[in-house]
Amino acid sequence: KPHLLSSRNAQSEMQKYCNLFDKTNEFWRDCSMVGAYLERHFENTNRPITKTFFAISIYMTSLLTKRNLKQCDIAKEMNVTTVTIEQFISGVRYD
Repeated sequence: KPHLLSSRNAQSEMQKYCNLFDKTNEFWRDCSMVGAYLERHFENTNRPITKTFFAISIYMTSLLTKRNLKQCDIAKEMNVTTVTIEQFISGVRYD
């Protein structure tokens, strides 16, 4: 079963945002895998896929792959707030 991100054509959006931080295919692939996992959580909690979703995917990927991307840098570059990223991370613990 193809993962859900490709069915929404969000792959090109994910790649566009990933390229802001790391232009390698490896990073984009890692972000896509994390995004596919997070998308299930978004759907289960009826959250829409927004720019914040992509910021969260990139931030979580950077943590998992030990890249040196700071949450505030991701938020600034993508024009979202760090609060929205923090709210999601806190929500994952309690949903």
